[in-house]
Amino acid sequence: MEQVANLILDALIKTVVTKAELNRLDAEERHVEVEDGVIIDSDWGTTWIHLLIIRTLFRILDAHVVAHKLGEVFMDGGRYRLRGDETDVHRAYIPDLSFVRAARLPQNFDWRSSDLPLTPDLAVEVISPAQSNKKLLQRIAYYLESDAEEAWAVYPNREELHQYRDNDDGVRVYRGDDLIDTRRLFPGLELKVSMLFVTPS
Repeated sequence: MEQVANLILDALIKTVVTKAELNRLDAEERHVEVEDGVIIDSDWGTTWIHLLIIRTLFRILDAHVVAHKLGEVFMDGGRYRLRGDETDVHRAYIPDLSFVRAARLPQNFDWRSSDLPLTPDLAVEVISPAQSNKKLLQRIAYYLESDAEEAWAVYPNREELHQYRDNDDGVRVYRGDDLIDTRRLFPGLELKVSMLFVTPS
């Protein structure tokens, strides 16, 4: 009986992910996330169009956010702790791009830290060649369950943006010169989907 109890305890111990462990992996230049208490490598592989989409969207959103003092826009690399605390991280994601309202930015936060202990108001994911749509939609659902206001999924091959909202069961699909409904997070911003897919000439 004691042996069985020890085996169960060992299994539980192995599923606990701490902030210290994530910091150690960061120091090894591992790009990791946490899914249900399990560390996963988040490098799905990227293409140049993937990078261009993120850069373009960052430039557009950041200029608007700075001008109107709405908060902060962050590019790929910042990890959000969606569930758990420093001693037991259950879920932590690194979106391709994110936005946090000014009022939600934590006071006295150590910006040298690798984890922001909240869910972004907007999480943007650009699907990568090795990433399945099922996995992407699962991430979108987790963002919204963790109190993100919106999550956007960008599909480079289809040149589409799919918009998901926390109080809406459906999805809005934008293509071509469709204007994305940005009123909730970025009032006054006019953003066409086609603007995201412009490549250097």
